[in-house]
Amino acid sequence: MVESTRDPVFLTGVCISPDYPLTLDTRVKLTAYHVKDKTHSMRSFLGFTSFSIRDLLRTKEPQLSLSLRSGDGRTEVGEVKVGRLQTRDMEHREGDDNTSDIPGHKCPLLCDSLHGSMHDRDNSPMMRAVFRSPVCKVYRFQTESSRWMLVREQMSESSLSTTLPKQLLSCYIQEDMRR
Repeated sequence: MVESTRDPVFLTGVCISPDYPLTLDTRVKLTAYHVKDKTHSMRSFLGFTSFSIRDLLRTKEPQLSLSLRSGDGRTEVGEVKVGRLQTRDMEHREGDDNTSDIPGHKCPLLCDSLHGSMHDRDNSPMMRAVFRSPVCKVYRFQTESSRWMLVREQMSESSLSTTLPKQLLSCYIQEDMRR
């Protein structure tokens, strides 16, 4: 979870065991909490929503907008947007329900095109100036229709996360020495 005071962004990883059969009817439930104090695990329930893999793959939009519901499911308390990875192969195949493709032949192409487009953007001068030590993982899951759903997880260190505290500490030390 990435926390912010004004515009919270929630990052949720979905881990599905290779032994678990992922189908279009598989449902994912998202629950949102307001964390008051992480050290004492104090949190309050904000709402929940759920969707199926079919809903996520069939939407024409890059993000699936879902209503966040209260505990009783009656009141809408917000909105959650769930994004999916859009690959060139999926763009070309919109509306095509042919399931006779060989998954082994398609997946390397998808992974290569995914890595290339993301790698170019990640190596821009602006990104290199701010983010360091990137860690990227791509998980792939075969769906019921012999297509591949790719999930990309990325983390990196920000140069600001170490530079700003050092500068602040340096200012405190200098101020203390002046006294």
